[in-house]
Amino acid sequence: MKSIVLTACLISLLMLSACDRSRKAAAEVPGLAAPTHSRALAFQADPQFGAKLDSDDRAALTAAEIKALDYGKSGEQIAWTGISSETSGTVVAQQPFRVGDANCRRFKHKLLSGVGTQLAQGTACKRSDGAWKLVQ
Repeated sequence: MKSIVLTACLISLLMLSACDRSRKAAAEVPGLAAPTHSRALAFQADPQFGAKLDSDDRAALTAAEIKALDYGKSGEQIAWTGISSETSGTVVAQQPFRVGDANCRRFKHKLLSGVGTQLAQGTACKRSDGAWKLVQ
């Protein structure tokens, strides 16, 4: 009986490990890392920010922003590179803080493209559904 339980536990651990590897692999693919309903906060903070980017580059930018807000250490630069054009950027999230029940972070997003350098910044709080919302 013990061997059956141990085997079941081992299988569960292996499955969790495989799921974690799949999640990490998906996070490395910009279009998969960002939920389809999300839109980068930098676009909301400054409507001109990244206005000329195509959808693939917008997805890469959005994924980097979500990664910085969800997992980035305070002050850490999360770099991203566009898929279909000569674009790149960095996102820096600051120390998390709480407002009521919400986790919040300040962020700065720098975009380098053929148009030049653009900067956007703001404060975002995480909603109960897991999405980040820009706050004024």
